[in-house]
Amino acid sequence: MIEISDNTNLKIDKVLDKEIIINKNVDLELDIIKYLNLNLNITLEKNIKSNIYLITIHNIKLNLTINVDDNSSVKLFFGLFNKKSTTDININLIGKNSNSNFSLINLSNNNISTHNTLVNHLNNNTNSIIINRTILNNNSNCLMNIKSNIKNDSINSNSNQNIEAIIFDNNSKVEMSPILFIDENNVFAKHSSSVSKLNDRDLYYLMSKGISKEEANRMYALNFLLKDTPIEKKEIIEKMIVRYI
Repeated sequence: MIEISDNTNLKIDKVLDKEIIINKNVDLELDIIKYLNLNLNITLEKNIKSNIYLITIHNIKLNLTINVDDNSSVKLFFGLFNKKSTTDININLIGKNSNSNFSLINLSNNNISTHNTLVNHLNNNTNSIIINRTILNNNSNCLMNIKSNIKNDSINSNSNQNIEAIIFDNNSKVEMSPILFIDENNVFAKHSSSVSKLNDRDLYYLMSKGISKEEANRMYALNFLLKDTPIEKKEIIEKMIVRYI
């Protein structure tokens, strides 16, 4: 077990099966430096606010469970720029007034990826936001599943799901499934999903102004993927997009 009470950059260079306890308001950076199969269980104790970041170019298989206690909030941000990734994220809002905000951005270039996210609302006044954004290019395939489960008696709870994808080529494919399971009347929940192709008219307009197709693609990617990137991570994410688009 690892206890986190200060801002921490957790370097991970081997297969890991760990329980992590966060007992102070901290930022936790998961620094993956090679392909790994990870199983992590993170618990936020009561009255904690924590940001958790994972930005990587390395292939990963991640099984992550996060438990959030009373009056605690977790903000989770993933930026994935790898060739193959599988993520299974389970967030349990076990305490009253617990909150989660999870944003995942994925730049798929000849990539195969599967992203599964489940949020369980298990108490009163719990709130969750899940945002998945992906760009697919060069024969990529992506599956994104989001599920929110609002249990009976979890009154005044809120769930918001959003999945968006833009496809840059004719051979990439994406499947998405936002699902709500609701067993309580006094809640607010919504979900949405959209898939679009790169707009040929806009692309032609930019190219008519002397902008190359590659630069136009880069502009689209920057605008789309930086929307929900935390301000403190925008510089590194912008560099990654420019490098890998």
